[in-house]
Amino acid sequence: MPKNSPITIFTNGTYHLVRKGYDINIRNMAVLLAVYSREEPYTVRALAEFLEVNKPTVTRSLDALEKSPTLIERLDDPTDRRSVLIGKTAAGQDFLYKFQEALKGNSDIDVIPLNEEEQPIDFADFSD
Repeated sequence: MPKNSPITIFTNGTYHLVRKGYDINIRNMAVLLAVYSREEPYTVRALAEFLEVNKPTVTRSLDALEKSPTLIERLDDPTDRRSVLIGKTAAGQDFLYKFQEALKGNSDIDVIPLNEEEQPIDFADFSD
């Protein structure tokens, strides 16, 4: 697989975060990216609709993302006491900055080169 292919870049960034102690699955990453991709906060319902998953799925992801480090926070909705808004945190912004820098190959982030065992899967091997 070419070194600059999207899957290789994503793999290197992911390995970097794992080595730095982050434990985040792909669903939680999708929730986190959705929350940080827009200015106004999502409600749980709106985020579930956007991701096309049910509200309990979003709630489980939010529970995980609120643990140390706190990558998101739940806020009271001032316009609707029954609703919860999903807010950004400094730790979440730092996490995404580090991930972005790892994806760019920024040397300040200290991405460790992949060894033979860590080479990404060549998905072309699975094509018909």
